[in-house]
Amino acid sequence: MKKTVNDIKNLCNLLQYMSREAGLFSNGYISYISIGRYAKYVDLHFMNGSIYNFDSYTKAFLYDQLLRYAKNHLEKWDQKEKSKREKNRFNHAKRELEKIEKDL
Repeated sequence: MKKTVNDIKNLCNLLQYMSREAGLFSNGYISYISIGRYAKYVDLHFMNGSIYNFDSYTKAFLYDQLLRYAKNHLEKWDQKEKSKREKNRFNHAKRELEKIEKDL
């Protein structure tokens, strides 16, 4: 299935939503995400000034990299103790990720 820039943007929005959880990403919150022209790269800019770069020649491979990154951090979030509010946010992120995987 062909991946579009909007698919990559939706996945980046999910990553930014997940980053609001304290301690989930080792670098803190994602302050903003920059997506290169024609979605050739994605940069995650964290609050502490560090940048995590995803680079690819194809949108499909870039999408797979971002999806793997999101799954990894969702599993990490699942292992933490959660309050009721955190459980609701976790379940929302999990449903969104499952919906994205179903579209593959």
